[in-house]
Amino acid sequence: MRLQDALALNILKALGCPGGRRRDLSWPVFSNPRIPGNGNDGLAEVLGELAREFGDRKLILLGVAAEGDSVEDTRWLRARLPAAAADFPHTLAGLATDPSRKKALWQVLKPLAYH
Repeated sequence: MRLQDALALNILKALGCPGGRRRDLSWPVFSNPRIPGNGNDGLAEVLGELAREFGDRKLILLGVAAEGDSVEDTRWLRARLPAAAADFPHTLAGLATDPSRKKALWQVLKPLAYH
């Protein structure tokens, strides 16, 4: 977790947000999908609320789609979030140990760093 935290802070610093705020959400909260609010609608609602807290700041999505998911698989979720400035397929955990993924992410984020 420390490696992921350090990576997230380094990403924010590279974008010119040294005091940037990172929010993590583990879903589902409970492993039982029959618990009310634990489904896709509950997730979309929680993420929408988190995204609204950031106001006009840019939203960067990392690893929203599970491995093997297509954009269509997550379209319902993306439709409920503000437009993302960057949407990268790998999570912080997936980035932390793979230099080529970090480089690819930087290519996506570089235009944001200079605006």
